[in-house]
Amino acid sequence: MRAVIEAAFDRAREAELIDRLYADGLVLCTLVAVEDGRIIGQATLSRMARPSNWACLAPLSVRPEAQGRGIGDRLAKAAATSEHAEAVVVLGDPGFYTRHGFLPAPRGLTSPYPVTHTLVAGRAAAVALDYPAAFG
Repeated sequence: MRAVIEAAFDRAREAELIDRLYADGLVLCTLVAVEDGRIIGQATLSRMARPSNWACLAPLSVRPEAQGRGIGDRLAKAAATSEHAEAVVVLGDPGFYTRHGFLPAPRGLTSPYPVTHTLVAGRAAAVALDYPAAFG
């Protein structure tokens, strides 16, 4: 899976995040897309520090040669409807994620990251987001 993440982002930072989340026991699930017995995409959901019943989608990645075929779309939709948490938050492109069940952050939600790119699926509420330490 590390190879998928590094290929998708062309760097190791996101793969190192996943390593830290697994080491801290915070990964709730990893959704995978498989083609010809090979993982070509993944989306990882990890437990937020606060609210602790929320999950964070990070990262969602698809191998470059498999991009543009709807794999990221299917992974995003599956993450948005996950039953692993009351809500799923993602920091990303609103134009992409709003097509897959995520909504802009509700008024009053605060985050250490830009709220303009914070989206929520599930039972969104005006809360203070606190990401796991692995996010830095």
